[in-house]
Order: sequence, then structure tokens, then C-alpha cells
Amino acid sequence: DDRAVMFTQRKRIVVTAGGRESLLQIIGGVIAFIAVAGGLVLGGAGAMAEVFNVAEFVSGGALVLSGLLTYAICAGLAEIIRLLKKQNGLDYGGVIADARILRTYYQCGRCGTTVDMVVEKCPRCDCVFENEGPEK
Repeated sequence: DDRAVMFTQRKRIVVTAGGRESLLQIIGGVIAFIAVAGGLVLGGAGAMAEVFNVAEFVSGGALVLSGLLTYAICAGLAEIIRLLKKQNGLDYGGVIADARILRTYYQCGRCGTTVDMVVEKCPRCDCVFENEGPEK
């Protein structure tokens, strides 16, 4: 094989997971609290009745579930708002929660193939990657 060996830099790609926007999350939490409390009271009343009231018990459970679902939707929308604001360089309320590195990949500087950080040679174009110094 008389091909010249090409050395190239790998570009770091970081995969992260993210958070929520303040007011929307608070509203979702308040709605969830009210729904869960109401659902427990309603469901408890149905369960503690002289004759077990299935309708009240099921309605209480549905109210609890809808409160938790409302919170999850509000938290997800808040996350989207924060990430969009960050992406566009705008200030956003709160922090992007759970932002942590899940895994680090590199991208071949020659052909763009995504490779694991321990790979020394691109599997697609056979470029050999330069060893990088310690990251700062």
C-alpha cells in the first residue's frame, strides 16, 4: 500500500442532556400540586366511603395523573425555551438542568465521519489522527 498517510485533527462533538425555563416550570409545579392534592382527597374519599365509590377513586387517580403530566409538559416546554434562547445568544431564566456530558465523539477533519474518541484511524478514509495534548 503506497498511499500517503494523511494526518488530520479530529473535531470534538459533545452530547449533552438539558433543563427548564423558570416561570413555566413553577406554573406546572403549582398545577401539579393542586391536582395531586385534589386527586388524593377525591380518591381517598372514594376509597373511605361506606360503600367503595369506584368513580371517585378513579377520578382521583386521573386527577393525580393529569397533574403530573401537566408538570412534565410545562417542564419540557421550559427546556425548549431555554435551549432556543441559549442557541440564539439570548439571556434565559434559570439554568439548563442536568447538562452533563453523556459521551464524547470526534469527527474526522477530512471526511466528516463521526468516530469514537479512542479510534486512531478513520474507518472511512483511513486518515490517521494526531495525538492531542491534555484538554483544558
